Amino acid sequence: MTQKVITFPQQPEKESKERRTRRKDGLYQVELRYKDSAGVARKKSFYGKTQSEANAKKKAFERDLEAGLRPDASKTTLKAYADAWLQKQEAKYKNKATSREYKKCVREIARLYETVKPETPLRAIGKTDLQLVLDRMAGRDGGLPSASAAKKTRQVLRNLFEDALDDGYILRDPAKKLELPDAEAGTHEEVQPDLRQLIADTWQGNRFGPLAMLMLFAGLRRGEAAALTYADVDREKKLLHIRSAFAYDSNQPIGKAPKSAAGVRDIPIPPQLLPIFAEGGEGPVVRSSAGKALSESALSKGWDSYLYYLSVQRCGVNRRWVDHYNEKAAQARPDLYGPDHPKYVWEDVAIRMHDLRHTYATMLYDAGVDVKRAQYLLGHADVETTMKIYVHLSKLREQRSNDAMATYFAQGECFASVGKTVGKSKS
Repeated sequence: MTQKVITFPQQPEKESKERRTRRKDGLYQVELRYKDSAGVARKKSFYGKTQSEANAKKKAFERDLEAGLRPDASKTTLKAYADAWLQKQEAKYKNKATSREYKKCVREIARLYETVKPETPLRAIGKTDLQLVLDRMAGRDGGLPSASAAKKTRQVLRNLFEDALDDGYILRDPAKKLELPDAEAGTHEEVQPDLRQLIADTWQGNRFGPLAMLMLFAGLRRGEAAALTYADVDREKKLLHIRSAFAYDSNQPIGKAPKSAAGVRDIPIPPQLLPIFAEGGEGPVVRSSAGKALSESALSKGWDSYLYYLSVQRCGVNRRWVDHYNEKAAQARPDLYGPDHPKYVWEDVAIRMHDLRHTYATMLYDAGVDVKRAQYLLGHADVETTMKIYVHLSKLREQRSNDAMATYFAQGECFASVGKTVGKSKS
């Protein structure tokens, strides 16, 4: 007997819940409703090639929110955050005496872009990326960078990423433990006494003589000296009232408050400096040929001209006439200007403006002025800055003393008078 097989019509399979959320483009979509930091209700969608991938993105976003990250942190690039950060820095330094700090930030961000691409997600940048920025630094001659430049770069990187952490764009600060690369410790040079005397003796012959005198004998910064007016000079009490300084934007001087609150100070006028302040003088002490405040380009070009002026004063002849004078003198009077006679020798005077201010600090140290008083006179906001100068000078003086002692013994000066007394009987 043949057994009859009963069949039932096949039921269509039900689509899974996963499949029902699939979009026409083939991606899966899940949504999350949340409240932002301001308490505003938001909705965000996540996509993936599979339901699991979309859910994983959703969970990762939820973990970021719980950790305190901003909702847009994952999409924020280095350039997007750095641009916003630079705008804050520009506003921060707007009313300062100098725009150098803001310009430094702009310069260091540009240096950062040389190593880390601007479109890199901010949260994807690690310590290794930033350390590479420092390790790639080089000096002007391609050698080691200056220690000062390396510290400035590291500080800007630290400030940038510390703010990014506080703003909720990153979970960890990659700049926190950056190490400085091998670098050369740069120092300002002390203007030697003979050049100090030359400046003091010849300041009247050049419009920039008063500028050099103010920086050398009052320790003023460039911007402070350029902004000083006769109204700031108290001839009776022999005091300079430092209340403003120049910053330069688009080459033009802009009067602002000093570099820090410590920059507001009263500086005693030493005897060498008093003659530069004419009786009944008005307007800026350091001025252009038209009697106005100096532009940045005029200040720079004028300083170069002043250094040439000092060179002429020291040499006694213009540079282009040195060879001519020597040759003419030798031909006219070979008996006086023979091969062994000293000739004119040209030597450029090389002084950086800040070297004069550094020399003022040197003279305070040599005069025995205590470090706290020196801090006030120099207008340093932090006593550590003054201490660094004083410690450096102390070590320099100690080394000079050691060198002098070594030379004294090496040349046998300690035996110079021995023969005068040996063998003589005491009376």
